[in-house]
Amino acid sequence: MAGETRVGVAGNGMLHDAAMSLLSPRHRVERVDPENRDDRSVDVLVLIHDGWDREQHRTWNDWCLDNEVSLLPVYVVPGAALVGPVLSAVDEGCLICVEGRRLRARNDVGDFGKALDAEPLRMATMGADWLTALAADLVATLIGREVDRLVAGGEPGPMIRVALDSLRTSTHHWLPDPLCERCGRLPEDSREAAVVELAPRPKVAPDTYRVRSLAGEQDRLHRVYVDREAGLLRAVYKEGRSVFPSASSPMGLRATTRTEVGYGHQTNFAASQLTAIAEGVERYGGIEPGGKRTVVRSSYRELGDEALDPRVLGLHADELYDRPGFPYPRFSPDLVFNWVWGWSLGQERPILVPENYAYYGTVYRNTRDHPFVYEISNGCALGGCLEEAILYGILEVAERDAFLMTWYARLSVPRIDVRSAPDPDIPLIVGSIESFSGYSIEVFNITVEQGIPAFWVMAVNRRGMPDMPQVLCASGSHLDPVKALRNALMELGPLVSRPAEFHRQQRPRVERMLADPYEVVSMEDHAALNGAPEVFDRFDFLLGSPQRQTFQEAFADYYRGPRHTDLTLDLIDTVERYRRGGLDVIAVDQTTPEHRAGDFRCVKVVIPGCLPMTFGHSRRRDRGFARLYRVPHELGYYDRPLTDADINPHPHPFP
Repeated sequence: MAGETRVGVAGNGMLHDAAMSLLSPRHRVERVDPENRDDRSVDVLVLIHDGWDREQHRTWNDWCLDNEVSLLPVYVVPGAALVGPVLSAVDEGCLICVEGRRLRARNDVGDFGKALDAEPLRMATMGADWLTALAADLVATLIGREVDRLVAGGEPGPMIRVALDSLRTSTHHWLPDPLCERCGRLPEDSREAAVVELAPRPKVAPDTYRVRSLAGEQDRLHRVYVDREAGLLRAVYKEGRSVFPSASSPMGLRATTRTEVGYGHQTNFAASQLTAIAEGVERYGGIEPGGKRTVVRSSYRELGDEALDPRVLGLHADELYDRPGFPYPRFSPDLVFNWVWGWSLGQERPILVPENYAYYGTVYRNTRDHPFVYEISNGCALGGCLEEAILYGILEVAERDAFLMTWYARLSVPRIDVRSAPDPDIPLIVGSIESFSGYSIEVFNITVEQGIPAFWVMAVNRRGMPDMPQVLCASGSHLDPVKALRNALMELGPLVSRPAEFHRQQRPRVERMLADPYEVVSMEDHAALNGAPEVFDRFDFLLGSPQRQTFQEAFADYYRGPRHTDLTLDLIDTVERYRRGGLDVIAVDQTTPEHRAGDFRCVKVVIPGCLPMTFGHSRRRDRGFARLYRVPHELGYYDRPLTDADINPHPHPFP
């Protein structure tokens, strides 16, 4: 086998010389350089430098791809030597992918990127100052092991990092980048690819609403997605003082120094870390198209019935467009922008959706188009199959729609007696929050006309705890009422756990928001403003509600009804609830190769007519929703349809 595999070595320096001394007696080795490389015929190229010359990397990477030569890069960055990963000539991925992943995995990506741009020569050479003869021998040994593996026909190995201060080694896994400028091969987005054919999906158990449990997959998912050197997610951190174990998983983004974070709040750290990983991977799908290449660019007027009318998604109020610096253009049917294909489950046909609506992070890369409305991760969801992802996307839309319907219409919804919950954990969770935080917990049933269980949970400062918010709010939704309430309580836990000093420092900003609601610009601002004692009376419509319900009274249909063993039947029933009310359910498949690596599917669910969550009072979207005026009357909270004068003008308290 050794005589059949031709090994080329390119580069120079201490590492190069040490590797040549080790490889030459064991393999058929040829020196390759820019002058003779087109005359050489090799199967694998070992590219070795004592520094980090990105231009050389790009040049040799292109040559290997063009000539179908496997590449083993070896180079030195500040503080470490990197061996690999082996980049196969027949598999996906290249050295540009690896370096992109490495940069985005850094916590200091902004400052580090500036240093790379400002002083590329210094950054390329400074790593060599750390090299010693002992380090060079160790790295050469690792190179020899990787080449031996390749020659023997073994699987390519991961990236190996050698810390040059301690000579400790670590291995690092990475995922090829489907958006890589050099090797990415995304298929075009198309009408045909948008078709969703629902298939039977047996559930783990009738009341689980999942097709698989992730509980036994923590090690595998961590290996696939989490790596401090080159992972899609940088790390998974255990969060500090909180009533429940919490975790976070940050992810660097392309074309920006912003970081997206997945969070997990559960009753044990293992589950919280799994949730943080899953949420981080979900957020990756919503940032930009990573599974298909957008090809439709047109106006709504030109597309006609093939496209969703953007006006049914809800626009900003006319007066907002007149505010100085308002960043969103008025919508016009003649506006030209990108569109992506989705699938209408109600109409059973492909339909075009504005790209900036289906992917909330495209503004970072697509500088031609500014979104015509503010949109976030509403309806984005991850699942073990497409049907599961769509179902949970619907549930998120349902939760936020119910919360905003309750707030905008000031619905005096009934309280729920948590002691009546069929699961004894629920009153224990409520008791844990109350004893840990000193807050009193109120639970409200905010379920709207589709009958999907939804809860608003509120922590009320009845003890007069100094500097602590008077009110903190969260919500949750699920087909199972107990799971819906549990979700809401898990979201509330971290909010009540923040210390008084945190809120004391926020007070000057709160005072500015009290004076001008348009000072509310971030998600955190909404909770901070509404926790102020000066606006406590804004919650009178909830806290003054005379209605009381048990779980059995509020959700009698659920507890009397049968349970499906097939998740697809749950999805079909849920879509039908919206269809009966004249609402369509549209799914845009956001699944990328990275999602498939973990056996996941990812979607954005759009339900035109449902109220969209927004953050920042100037970004509020509550115009054009007939349901907002009609449904409160139909549910019996009003004796007439609402008018504009009835709509709550204040920033919502969603956290």
